Order: sequence, then structure tokens, then C-alpha cells
Amino acid sequence: MKCPYAVDRQTTTQCVIEYNEDGQQKSWTEYQSNTAQFVDCLGKECGAYDPYTKQCKYKC
Repeated sequence: MKCPYAVDRQTTTQCVIEYNEDGQQKSWTEYQSNTAQFVDCLGKECGAYDPYTKQCKYKC
């Protein structure tokens, strides 16, 4: 079972700066990649998990 509200998130940022022949900055570009994956249910380690019914009791 996957947790409905906790995710592993990874953000990657890459900056590209271009210069002209005189060494002056010509352009600057930033690329971002943001990914998220739901984590496996932590079961008894989670405060929203009911061990008797074996269900998540998290409410939005």
C-alpha cells in the first residue's frame, strides 16, 4: 500500500550561463526537474494508520 500524503521528492536545478567573446554574460538559463513518488505505507510507524483495521485513517 502507498501512503496517500507522503512523497519522496527530488528537485534538480541546472544553470547554464553563456558568455560572449569579451567575457560579458550573454544569457542565463535555468532548468528544473521536480519528481515525486509516493512512499510505501509505514504501517504501525505512522500516526494515521489503524493497526486494528490495517487501514489508513488520514483525512484531508
